[in-house]
Amino acid sequence: MSKNHYEVLGLEQGAGQEEIEAAFQELLVVRRSRRSKTSDLHAAHAVLSDTNLRRAYDLALLGTAATEKLAKAKDVAVEMVDHARESMPDIDLQAVAHDAWQTTLKAVVLVSGFAAKVADVTCTASRKLQGEAAKQISA
Repeated sequence: MSKNHYEVLGLEQGAGQEEIEAAFQELLVVRRSRRSKTSDLHAAHAVLSDTNLRRAYDLALLGTAATEKLAKAKDVAVEMVDHARESMPDIDLQAVAHDAWQTTLKAVVLVSGFAAKVADVTCTASRKLQGEAAKQISA
C-alpha cells in the first residue's frame, strides 16, 4: 500500500468525521498557499469521509498488518525449528517445519488475497470519487 490515508491527513485510525474534515481543510489551505500538490489530500479525504470506503480501507489495512505479522511469525517459527533441531535431534523436525511452513504460506496467501481485493475495491471507488470531486472543483 502507498502512504496511509490517515498519515496523509495526520490522523489516527479512529478519527471522527469532524477531525477528518478539519485536517483536510487545514492541510488544503497550507498546501494551496505553497502551491503544493493536493491530490493525495483529496484521495485521503474521499476515502476517509465515505463510510463504506473507509470500512473497506480499514479492512485493507488490517489485511496488510496481518500479512506482516504472519511473515514475522514464519521467521520466528523457522528460528524455533532451527533451535529445536539442535537440541532435539531425534525428532523429525524437517517434517514439522514443512507442515508449519505450508500452513503459514496458506495463511499468507489467503490474507494477502483478501487484502488485495479490498485494496482494489477501495482504489476503484477512490478513483471514482476523485473524478467526481475533480468535476465539482472545475465546475
